[in-house]
Amino acid sequence: MLERNLEGTGNAQDTIETPRRHGDPPCDSANTSVGCRGTRARSSRSRDAARHAQAGPGRVEVDERAAERALERTLITTGALLLQVGRAEIQPAFAYVRSERDSPVLVTLGTDGLIAAESVRRDTLEADVLLRIGLPWAAQLELGVPYRSVDEQRAIEADGSPVMETSDRSSGADDIRIGVAKTLLLERDWRPELIGRPTWDTDTGNSQGILNGLGFHELEASLTAAKRQDPLVFIGGVSYTATFENDDIDPCDEIGVAIGTVLAASPETSVRPVLDRAFVDDTKLDGAAVRGSDQVVGSLIIGASPIIGPGRFLDVATPIGLTDEAPDYADSVSLAVRFDVSNPALAQLR
Repeated sequence: MLERNLEGTGNAQDTIETPRRHGDPPCDSANTSVGCRGTRARSSRSRDAARHAQAGPGRVEVDERAAERALERTLITTGALLLQVGRAEIQPAFAYVRSERDSPVLVTLGTDGLIAAESVRRDTLEADVLLRIGLPWAAQLELGVPYRSVDEQRAIEADGSPVMETSDRSSGADDIRIGVAKTLLLERDWRPELIGRPTWDTDTGNSQGILNGLGFHELEASLTAAKRQDPLVFIGGVSYTATFENDDIDPCDEIGVAIGTVLAASPETSVRPVLDRAFVDDTKLDGAAVRGSDQVVGSLIIGASPIIGPGRFLDVATPIGLTDEAPDYADSVSLAVRFDVSNPALAQLR
């Protein structure tokens, strides 16, 4: 759900995708995709001052357009802004997740039943390739192809003595995701920009072994809002995910809520804190709810995103678990590379 141009002001691809504010003069139609998103010229005095500023030791020349580019790239990465028609981004991403869970279980030793302690330690490595393509009519095509590897250790102890220890490792393709995003409202006065996004999570993943949760069709509908208050952008989103039954197993549906801010911390870097929460319903087996399978997963995501070169945008994020069901430790890194896929036919549809 929620967690989201190019370097060099002389580059032909240096378009700043910023929403038109109330009272701005109309934009040229050649520079519009989501409403009015074009680079607006600063005043000659401000532009000349920035161009001729003398950068000495310990002094940084601040380029407002560069700062806007870093902010815009983060909003696209987090899903709060869409690419212009004819633009595309490919974003390989990697994540590591560490989960630890301790819970009491009932075990039988001979004829006696004992309350034992079960500990589960799980390390997950995830790789993902995301593709975004700007479409006409303020829309965007999104495709995700993930891969996951899980290493799990499980141990049960009773009266301080080990009863059982197991270790399992499994890896395989995760479910391919296909979605379309559409700008529903443009920012104006008090009104935020609003993006709707339906996503289909297919059942192409490997559901064998400990890669549970894969191999089910899921449909997600989400709304993402963004409101600017320079140099901040407030972002928020809500989503609902419906998971369909397979082999008499009906995984839980999920409601997600996220709220945060994105700050242009420097001309080429933005930072963001995002509070992300998911409310997970009970899993059903043969139509009966499995008691205790509902969850509330809460995390505080701290992210930083610098522009590292022409068309290249690095994003690093660390979620901090706030509830027992959240991962104990996780971090992720991704690199978004932007390129042009425009053609004359698409340009006429802007």
